[in-house]
Amino acid sequence: MVQPLKLVAFVIVMLAYLYVPISTIQKQERILSKGEIFQFQPQPVDPYDVFRGKFIWLNLEQASFDLDKELRLENGQKVFAHLGRDTSGYTYFTGFTTNRPTGNSYIQTNVAHITNDKVYLKNPESLQKFYLNEKLAPLAEKKYRELMRRNREESTTGVVLDVKVYGGKALVDNLYFDGVEIGEYLKRNK
Repeated sequence: MVQPLKLVAFVIVMLAYLYVPISTIQKQERILSKGEIFQFQPQPVDPYDVFRGKFIWLNLEQASFDLDKELRLENGQKVFAHLGRDTSGYTYFTGFTTNRPTGNSYIQTNVAHITNDKVYLKNPESLQKFYLNEKLAPLAEKKYRELMRRNREESTTGVVLDVKVYGGKALVDNLYFDGVEIGEYLKRNK
């Protein structure tokens, strides 16, 4: 009698172990397949950190809004940042609410910090890194820095980030250097 119970318990535990990664993959695939594309322009990048691994550190502008004294906000509180597009088609944060909005033009995030007159929102971790082949990462990082420096000096848009948004979740879909997909750009500019 004890042996069949152990087998059933083992099977249940194994199914639970499989459920977690499979459900995570399904959620991310749902965002990528059903999500709406928003294009962001990253800001100049922080100095390279050798402990972070093989990826490009994306530095999106931190959203900040005037503080509404009637809202009772706390650091770390979950909020929903609304997305809009400027005349060039690039995405920016138009505002935020504490209640989940309808539609798909929002990202779930948290309050980073509050000052006397401003609320700053945290950029979701899924929008902070762009992973790529480790052999291409050093060259990509170098080109990224060059383009960001040029952007700052000439006020151009050399780096654009495609983000897919679905149900308040966001995932980086692709990165473009001077209008060319990063993989193709790196092949052309080795």
